[in-house]
Amino acid sequence: MRLVRGVLAERANLAVDAERIPVDADLFSSGLTSLDAVGVMLDLEARLELELPDELVSRDAFRSIEAIVGTVERARALLRHQSPA
Repeated sequence: MRLVRGVLAERANLAVDAERIPVDADLFSSGLTSLDAVGVMLDLEARLELELPDELVSRDAFRSIEAIVGTVERARALLRHQSPA
């Protein structure tokens, strides 16, 4: 969660401090734009060395901090299942 908040603080022009946003608050209502969401996604992918699959990327995936964390967790789970044993 800390990483997501940090990326939001750096990449998004939110109306409120990213550290003070409740995890379930609507980020788009707080000023997140579609362009901001793409920047957040790219930054998270780079920092986590992870590619978010297209099927997980949607407006809802970036609606809240909680949703972003869940999207990253789902992407990691998909990668674990696709990796050879």
